[in-house]
Amino acid sequence: SSRAVLQQVHRNGLGRLAPGARRASARAMAASVRPLDPERLPVTAWCCAAFGILQLVASLVVYSSFGTGGFLPQVDPVEVSQFHIARAMLVPAMLLEACHLFSVRGGSFGQRLRGMEMSMVLVLELCVKLTCYTVMADFGGGVVHTNMRAPGTPRGCYSIRYIEWSIAVPTLIVLNNCPLWDLSAPRVMLRRLWPNLLATLGYVVISWVAQVTPNDTIGWTLVGLSIISYFSVVCDQAVILLATDRDILAFHFKVGAVVVKETIFSIYGIMYLVGISGGISSRTEQLFYTIGDVLLKVLQASALVVVRNWQDLVEWRGALEHKVEIGKKDMSRLFRRASAPIFAMSAEGVVVAWNEHLASVSGIQVQTAVGTSIFDLVAEASRPGLRTAIDACGSGLSSGAVEITLRDAEGDGRSVQMLLTLIVQLGGGPHRTITAIGQDLTEVATMKAMNERKAQITAVLGHELRSPLHGIMGLSGSMFEAATNPLQKRQLNMIKGCAVRLLDLVTNIMEMAKSEKIEIEGEKAQPVEKKVVNMMDIVDEVVGMTEMAVDKTGRSLVASNVIMVNNMCNGKLPIVHGDPYKITQLLYNLLTNAAKFTTSGSIQVSAREDVEHSRLEVNVTDTGKGISPEALAKIFEPFQQVSNNDARNFQGIGLGLSVAMGIAKLHGGDIKVTSKLGQGSTFSVILPCDFERRAGLTLRGEDGSGKVRSRAAQQIALSSQGMAPPGGVAVPTGQRPLVLSVDDDDINQEVIEQSLSAEYRIVRAMNGFEAFEYLESGKEFPSLMLLDVMMPGPSGLEVVEQIRNKNSLSHSQLPVIMLSARSPQDATASEAFEKGATDYMQKPFSSAVLKRRLSVIDEVRAEIRRERVVAIEQYKNELSRSQPTAQAAAQPPGESQQDSQPESPD
Repeated sequence: SSRAVLQQVHRNGLGRLAPGARRASARAMAASVRPLDPERLPVTAWCCAAFGILQLVASLVVYSSFGTGGFLPQVDPVEVSQFHIARAMLVPAMLLEACHLFSVRGGSFGQRLRGMEMSMVLVLELCVKLTCYTVMADFGGGVVHTNMRAPGTPRGCYSIRYIEWSIAVPTLIVLNNCPLWDLSAPRVMLRRLWPNLLATLGYVVISWVAQVTPNDTIGWTLVGLSIISYFSVVCDQAVILLATDRDILAFHFKVGAVVVKETIFSIYGIMYLVGISGGISSRTEQLFYTIGDVLLKVLQASALVVVRNWQDLVEWRGALEHKVEIGKKDMSRLFRRASAPIFAMSAEGVVVAWNEHLASVSGIQVQTAVGTSIFDLVAEASRPGLRTAIDACGSGLSSGAVEITLRDAEGDGRSVQMLLTLIVQLGGGPHRTITAIGQDLTEVATMKAMNERKAQITAVLGHELRSPLHGIMGLSGSMFEAATNPLQKRQLNMIKGCAVRLLDLVTNIMEMAKSEKIEIEGEKAQPVEKKVVNMMDIVDEVVGMTEMAVDKTGRSLVASNVIMVNNMCNGKLPIVHGDPYKITQLLYNLLTNAAKFTTSGSIQVSAREDVEHSRLEVNVTDTGKGISPEALAKIFEPFQQVSNNDARNFQGIGLGLSVAMGIAKLHGGDIKVTSKLGQGSTFSVILPCDFERRAGLTLRGEDGSGKVRSRAAQQIALSSQGMAPPGGVAVPTGQRPLVLSVDDDDINQEVIEQSLSAEYRIVRAMNGFEAFEYLESGKEFPSLMLLDVMMPGPSGLEVVEQIRNKNSLSHSQLPVIMLSARSPQDATASEAFEKGATDYMQKPFSSAVLKRRLSVIDEVRAEIRRERVVAIEQYKNELSRSQPTAQAAAQPPGESQQDSQPESPD
């Protein structure tokens, strides 16, 4: 058990262990030197203890009995100069070790202290040497006794040096043995080393006494005792090394440091014996001791520093490797059990890891996936994007996110969609691994498909509802004009009103679905068409439309005791850039909402200019029942209504304000509301405007009312309330123009014929093929074509494109008005104009508006004919004055093959 703990400590270092485990590890390290307790010390240790005590007692007895041979009369100045050199060399060595002492960083205070212990001991040992050599250099060698054993000329015995040795030599023994123990348990180490240290101190002291005692026999006896004691210390140190575990960190370095120490001490012993026997001169002996103390022992201390640093590096490396190993295990466990789909692959796309969550969601087990190419596991459509992302990772570029579809184990294309983020492992090399962290998009893809399906259904439903509504409104309008019975007129008007309200509901639902799709899919809304909008005209028209609006019972939407006030009739306001139709719809929704909840008082429309922020604020203020603070927070949400019994009389579903807010946001604006219960509400429409351009009220009525609808207002009014502008289409003299109506719906054909039969002759074509057949039949060429967009066979867009490109019929030769109930109407109208439409109308439409547009086209074409006639007459006059040859060669401009068609109106 102790050895297992010891090996763990050697691999990972003590710093990673808890305090209790750290103490256990210290005991385990101490156990690596056998035996542990004093009563279990080996024989060599007991011998060292015995020799140490014997030497100290003998030294004391001899010194007390015989004293010394006296002091040396004259100290050699050359030897003193050596002490100066030694001091100069010791100063930088001590400073270097002091710098290392103060450079210990990191860990807790206890860990830093353990890192400083060896440096502190080395600094202490160098301080002792520096102090002793300073005394010897400055005080003529210090206390210098006469060496009584050396023959010949008296030589000195420098007692200060022996004092230095008595401290430095045991200190070096401790330092050499420190790496064999953990310094967190110094008492355990000292309990094993104290006999060795005692013997060392004994042979240093007795060596000095052997030199200074005047009794020659006793002196040489003490020399022999010191030699025996030294060998006992060497033997005990060898036992310590043999008992040390070979698995400890830097074992050979530590053993080498001990061997170097013992070798140096042996050389010292040899020089000591040679010196007292007179084999070398005093100067040579003292020079060796000086060089040995400064160079050899400093070198020994440096070796200890190297061993210590090597041990630190190995410990740090072990701790780092242990952390890395723990990190690998944690990452592996996280990889396997993460609740996100994760897999790893090589740069070639071969799967090397596959986590459990991915196996559960994809049906591809780990054993099947590992070793298989990822391209065999994904759908065919996903492979190019995945290949590009992997290549980008191999090039060191960011791959971003890539969407893939995984196939199941049977390979039948199971719809498991994921959004992957590819991460390349740190470091280079040809075998880098790419980790793919995924997000399961199966549910998201299902929801996306459902939203797309819902959008398609909404578009189809809108078209299919608009077409019957178009028929109901057109036929009921024709029957209303022909009816003479008041009751019948009232019932027909109610039918038309129901159709109008249903159309308004369909329009709001389409707008709401479009906004919802943009919000869910995170797409950017298509920018509105930037037209110049005269807010004074728009407000004037919307006020008039609201005054004429009716509820489900056919009564006026505005209560009889409610006054509509337009405070924007005077002056000029900044223009707004946007879609006039949508802004009209926005204000119409706000005014009709105010009319629904206002039973008395007034509804006022005013404007305020915000010059600082370049915004125009249009305020709709009513004296209705107001809105509670709780309801204010959600009135702009779809299908939200204030709980008010009166509101149910209008059968709204709560989309008007939501659509209005969406239009305001689309124009870069907003709608603010302030309201008090029982006092009324103010809806403020805030829109960006152009203060450099202003416009006032420009429309003037033909009936004295001061109101003529703009085109946007006409579309809102006529499509929502069935109102027609005053006046009509002047019936041309002579034969009525021929209109080719192309529509696959019999009801729509009947509505067109009932609306235009008084002024035009109608030819029906139920699809594009019949339209081309008629145009190529040689029959009377139509003056105009009414073309539905959505038809079986060639669509209306394909028909008009062929008319313009293949048949080369211009707008003046065959004007084409395209009709459609398809949404979105802006995109449909834009596409129709690109294909070659002359004009575009949204179903359902007012017969009066259709008649007016036909009349405008006829007037334009008549003006073109007049201009052509004038041009031809001018050409003929010039031709009559020219030469005959030139007259014969001349040809009237503008005459083409199309002009030769007798049926063509041109």
